[in-house]
Amino acid sequence: MTSLAQLRDCQAWKDQGLPLSTTSNEACKLFDASLTQYVTWSNEKSLGGLEGCFSKMKAADPTFVMGHVIANGLALIGTGTSVALDPGLRLSMETMVELSRKQLLTEREKLHVMAVEMFAKGCLPKACTIWEQILQDYPTDMLALKFSHDTYFYLGYQLQMRDSVARVFPHWAPSIPLSSYVKGIYSFGLMETNLYDQAEQLAREVKGLLQKGPPILAQLLHSSAGLSFTNASYAPTMCRVPPLSACCVQGPIPEPLLCAGPHP
Repeated sequence: MTSLAQLRDCQAWKDQGLPLSTTSNEACKLFDASLTQYVTWSNEKSLGGLEGCFSKMKAADPTFVMGHVIANGLALIGTGTSVALDPGLRLSMETMVELSRKQLLTEREKLHVMAVEMFAKGCLPKACTIWEQILQDYPTDMLALKFSHDTYFYLGYQLQMRDSVARVFPHWAPSIPLSSYVKGIYSFGLMETNLYDQAEQLAREVKGLLQKGPPILAQLLHSSAGLSFTNASYAPTMCRVPPLSACCVQGPIPEPLLCAGPHP
């Protein structure tokens, strides 16, 4: 990814069955650039990195709801802040919701807004349920897939992390952008559920990506080196997640904390 010319415009997103509610081709391409950097763990300097893409996307179309969704979602899923701690993020969330109510969005876009809202409130399982609802009808929606995968990881939901990708995996033809990374994400889920042989096979299929992103490299190394992992039924999981993530909470959300406990 070196220029906007290589990225998906309004028509390309529509052709893929994932129309975006904006008339700005630049906004659509910057959304693609942002999504690609998120999935590939990269920072495309030629486009100004993620922050640069967010800024340009907002300038191209300030009312582009999915642009707000990905920017707010990534701020939240990074777990470094929250709407309770960051007035700017809280305002961005309020703007996103207000814009979504004023526009004629697709059902998929409305669900994306709802999912990010649930995450912001600490309702992580509910957010995942909504992303799964999106994936039922739009299995190649990479944003829903990656947001749900990362959130399952935070929650320690290993089976869901694997199966969420397994359900949509057959729909990802090689011609679809980022399809190779779906293999990497699936490989990680297989590894986390002790299916090391299958995880290694998938990781090796995308070995050409080893130099492009740490997630793929980590998956292959963990699998091929035969690292011993304690069975998930007995091992606690350590992950930094917003507290009270198993249920919706009213009022301000406390700071993220380090929690440990058995997998469900």
